[in-house]
Amino acid sequence: MDKNKKAIDMAKEYETKNISEKDINKAYSLIGKLGSGLKDDALLLFDMFKSAISGVYKLETSTILKIGGAIVYLVSPIDAIPDFIPVLGFTDDATVIAFVIKSLKSELDSFKEWKKQNK
Repeated sequence: MDKNKKAIDMAKEYETKNISEKDINKAYSLIGKLGSGLKDDALLLFDMFKSAISGVYKLETSTILKIGGAIVYLVSPIDAIPDFIPVLGFTDDATVIAFVIKSLKSELDSFKEWKKQNK
């Protein structure tokens, strides 16, 4: 089995078993707290992940796992800094998302161009 296909299958299985609609709404709500530039990139990152999981956009296995891990960290109640702490609670989540965005910047740019061409 193709490694990329296996990663997509694993991500789909994890997504359907472990990430509820409530979690997805929480992730989007948390993303809404980011600065405008980071927010736009985070929404693009989520869109790229969903496109890869649905099979319409091809991503490397490591990229799928990196994005999936960031999403899981974002929605998980277990954090380095608990979310209930005012102001600081979201800092670690934002840092993880920012790190993934920065590390995948060229891939995000390619995905943005791909989206424009495939509207």
